[in-house]
Amino acid sequence: MAQNMECSFFSVEANPIQKVDVIYSHEVNSVRLQWILEPHIRTDQIAGYDVYISDDKDRPESQWRLVRLSNREAALALDNLRSSTEYYVRVNIRNNDGSVIRAPSIYRFKTIGEKKLQYCWNAGGNVLF
Repeated sequence: MAQNMECSFFSVEANPIQKVDVIYSHEVNSVRLQWILEPHIRTDQIAGYDVYISDDKDRPESQWRLVRLSNREAALALDNLRSSTEYYVRVNIRNNDGSVIRAPSIYRFKTIGEKKLQYCWNAGGNVLF
C-alpha cells in the first residue's frame, strides 16, 4: 500500500541579536540600549545598525522611528522618550557588502514614570517632603 506524502520545509531566520539590555538613566525620558550579537555574526563584516523604535508594535515598519548607526558599537542612547510608556525595538545589522541581516525579534521595554514629590506643610509653614 503506497501513500503519497507532501512535505513543506520552511527556513527560519536566525536572530542576529542574542539579547538587548536597557539601561535606565536618572533622567526619566532617557535610556541606553546595548545589545549582544549571536556568536555566528562576524563583527568584522558589520558596517552599522538600523535601530527601529515604536510605541506601537503593530505599526508598519515605515512608521517606526529609524536610527541609523554607522559604526560597530552595539549601543544607542535614546532621549526624549515619554515617561511610563512601552517601547518596542528591532535591531537590524548592515554589513560592509550592503546586505542587511533583519532581526525577526522585537524587544520591549517600559520607561520609568515621572517622580512626583509630595509636599506637606506643617503649622509653622515649613515644607516637609
